[in-house]
Amino acid sequence: MKKVYVLTIVFFFALCLKSFAQNVKYVKLGGTGNGSSWAAASGDLQAMIDSSTGEDSIWVAKGIYKATKAPWPTTTDGVAVTARDNAFVIKKGAKVFGGFAGTETSFEERNFVLNETVLTGDLNGDGIASDGDAYHIIISLNNSDDSEVNGFTIRNGFANGTKSMGTSTATTATSLSQSNGGAICTRGTNTGTTFKNLIIIDNYALSSGGAVYQRTGGVAKDFRWENVKFINNVSGATGGAMYTYPSINTPNVVLEGCTLDGNKATGAGGAIYHNGAVSGIVTINIPS
Repeated sequence: MKKVYVLTIVFFFALCLKSFAQNVKYVKLGGTGNGSSWAAASGDLQAMIDSSTGEDSIWVAKGIYKATKAPWPTTTDGVAVTARDNAFVIKKGAKVFGGFAGTETSFEERNFVLNETVLTGDLNGDGIASDGDAYHIIISLNNSDDSEVNGFTIRNGFANGTKSMGTSTATTATSLSQSNGGAICTRGTNTGTTFKNLIIIDNYALSSGGAVYQRTGGVAKDFRWENVKFINNVSGATGGAMYTYPSINTPNVVLEGCTLDGNKATGAGGAIYHNGAVSGIVTINIPS
């Protein structure tokens, strides 16, 4: 009977390992596969995010990636979007990890310092944040709880547009402005994403949040920022690195072990501006 138990346990763990392996999607520059392995890696990061479930991890190999499609076909006033509206859209439960060489067989082999994985808005190819670059690099409009973005450099977003994308009616407005959040722009409920092991550098917003714009409300999980470096981000109004705008029952914003260096705002909050008119707490734990 003991032998039967041992065989049963071994078989159970084998099934678990197989299941775990099936829950990884692979992305590599130039990939043409379905994302089932490094050899069959996809070159379309957004497609892997869109097809992921809460059980999936997305492993992204080193290189420079640009978003190739916008989340909506038109702006809120019906104008067709352009390449500048393209962005990576985070969905609920998606776990996106950069920092792979493209040969790893275990997560522990990842080295996000050595294998720099860049999400860039540099559409015009001049290597800086300038007019003509993407308005945002990562966006979330509702429904991205329990997601994670980990191990990337995010740079050269330039949010200087005059319109918004999303949906807008007489009673509701769930849209993202082209002038907020040069690197990351979020709005709505259930948008509690964890951002970890990132360098967010050289992004610009004409209005709020040179790097990050967070406007949240409703019952949602906390925004967490862990080991993130905010460097040389600029706002033409408020919040050089980050602008937070909470609403009723808002999640808190937690910065753990983050670095803020060289961020600027023409108005208030060179590093962080918290519009706390309703509620919400920003907790910052600076590394020693």
